[in-house]
Amino acid sequence: MAKRGTKPLPRHKDMSDSDVDLWQKRITNVTELMKSRHEEWRRLLNAYELELEVDIENPRKISRFYPLARQIIASVSFNYPQVLMRVEDNNKQYQSEILERTANAMLETIQAKRHINQASFDALFCCLGWLKYGVNPPGDEDLVPPYVANDGMQNGMFYIQRVSPFNVFVDPLCPPHDMSQAQYIIEKMLVPLDLLRKDERFHRTGQITETPEEDPEEMMQDIDGGYEEGEDKGQMDKAKQLSRMVVIYQIHDRIGKRQITFAKGVKQPIQNIRHPFLAGESGVVPDPADPNRTLLTGEFTPTGGYLVEEGFPFHAIKYDLTCDTLYGKPMMAYAEDTQTGVIESVTRRHNWLKRLALIILGNKNEQAENPDAGEQLESAKDTSLLWVSDVNNAFRAMPMENVPPDQLGIESDYRAYEDQILQVGQLVNAGQRTLTATQSALVASFSQLNREWLQQGPVGAYEATVYNGLRIMSDVRYTPRNFLVNVSEGEHDPVYEAVTGDLLQARFKVDIEASSMRPLYEELQREDALALFNYIIQIPEIPRIEAIKHLLRAFRVPNMDKMLGPGINTEAVRAAQLENQWMLLQGKDPGIAPEQDHEIHLKVHMEISKDEGVLKALQQNQGLLVGLQGALQTHIQAHEQALQQKAAGGGGPAPSPGGQINSTRREGGGGSAAGTIAGITQGIQSQVRSNAQTISQAGASIDRGQN
Repeated sequence: MAKRGTKPLPRHKDMSDSDVDLWQKRITNVTELMKSRHEEWRRLLNAYELELEVDIENPRKISRFYPLARQIIASVSFNYPQVLMRVEDNNKQYQSEILERTANAMLETIQAKRHINQASFDALFCCLGWLKYGVNPPGDEDLVPPYVANDGMQNGMFYIQRVSPFNVFVDPLCPPHDMSQAQYIIEKMLVPLDLLRKDERFHRTGQITETPEEDPEEMMQDIDGGYEEGEDKGQMDKAKQLSRMVVIYQIHDRIGKRQITFAKGVKQPIQNIRHPFLAGESGVVPDPADPNRTLLTGEFTPTGGYLVEEGFPFHAIKYDLTCDTLYGKPMMAYAEDTQTGVIESVTRRHNWLKRLALIILGNKNEQAENPDAGEQLESAKDTSLLWVSDVNNAFRAMPMENVPPDQLGIESDYRAYEDQILQVGQLVNAGQRTLTATQSALVASFSQLNREWLQQGPVGAYEATVYNGLRIMSDVRYTPRNFLVNVSEGEHDPVYEAVTGDLLQARFKVDIEASSMRPLYEELQREDALALFNYIIQIPEIPRIEAIKHLLRAFRVPNMDKMLGPGINTEAVRAAQLENQWMLLQGKDPGIAPEQDHEIHLKVHMEISKDEGVLKALQQNQGLLVGLQGALQTHIQAHEQALQQKAAGGGGPAPSPGGQINSTRREGGGGSAAGTIAGITQGIQSQVRSNAQTISQAGASIDRGQN
């Protein structure tokens, strides 16, 4: 495997003979304990693949497991969920959006959906579906055991991996409701020997012996196969032998806070290190080649606890109710007898109808008159004409008995029982009257409640994935260097920045919007958005533009700004109005700046040139009127020229010379709108007092003329 550069390897420790013997006995104990459960799981999986054990001749293989499994998984985990984050520290509320974007991007990056869906399938047939969390070490060739399933993993990135239920062994003393009380979890792996020997994280790999062909128990692997009794068993075992696969057992010791790995043929563990996901503080030093980066020294001070929930880098999806042991009855085991019953009933009906083939009875007198009548009847085709002496009595079909009604009743009962066990259909209206939300919840159908219950399995898996992922990535040992997240605001063009551990270090809670995983979720959202829009658009307190944006967002409009068109630039309107006042008082062109909104300015300036009230007020002072008209004409021409140059693709005009406002703009604002407004305001304040009497006299003259 590739070198790990500046990151030191965890320190390996040998065990005492008594500890080695203890763990070997524990491995033997849990594998023997799970044998009976594994047999049941394989029987159910074989039934899913129509390898049925039905006590009837030539059974009609009708699968009830397949549509039920597909319906359940599609109903409870169809889409990626919407992740919502809450930061408990009031001083770090801004981090909630950062965490949300990181979590949603992480789920897609690590391809969490396909692993969680497969684990959901496992839980139907094996009681528990297992997910494993970890970090793929940085480097071009660094992979984690079993090495063969790492194509979807990014180097240096947190990952999720579905693990076969046949390969996970939990402390038998673990209670059914709390995984954190287990002392240990053991994972069985089938690993290519060549890659294992090259992995420098393991020791004594040269002593590992290959698994012989005649040892089928050691070669069993994964529910994806289930070949130990099928016709493909020999070929699968041969493929494993050709790939030089060996079995190793990786132990996650929660009490001892160690990660221990045993391999066949080696007495001492090939790996015995401090658990990699212990919470603690890592020693770091500045990188001499890059002052913005740090290097790990290998020193680590545990602070208690783990980065992962329950102290294990595993999460179990469980649909069934809790019982007296961790492993209860798989859900499909409750539907096994109903599937067998339906198959037996359909087979009996099929055999019944097949035995009662169509038989024609003929009249002997008809045969005497026409010896070929039988052959003619057998060879007759559609619309054939057959001449007989007695049309009513020449031939008739032999009467057959109908299938007993109870046979159809049995099938109907089986399907009804099956629906009660696993149905996850839609809510059924329980009454004719209109119900409140509370009443509707109280009278919800069994199938709706059942689906809500089952959905907690995938929801919990996504919550655990987000929580463990963010906790691990926030640690300095595991912060990915190349994980980018879009940090742009609103619907602007994406802006990607690398996620750093300090952005994720906060006390947070994970909420999953469960309904977002259901089919047609987007369609339901659009219907709700339309209904809400029709209601709030009539409310004057709600801005119309915000209501329209909410509707467009629900329909995934990529660029709302283009559809809505340019909004009103209030700053530009205000600046243009102040320029009008400047030209009215000074009679001078205030000049323009290239970055101004020339269209808005032109509109405002044209309004004052047509304002009859202003023109009448200036009739008594021709000097002001001529100055305003000249300044307006020059100023409007400058804006028009700027628009023409912009349309031609030029870089925009240089600031026009103008008067005092331009000098103020250059000195204070560098051409900004704020500088323009400030300059105009100062100029107006200096001229208002000197021109106030002139305007007042002009107004008084107009009043006297009107009187």
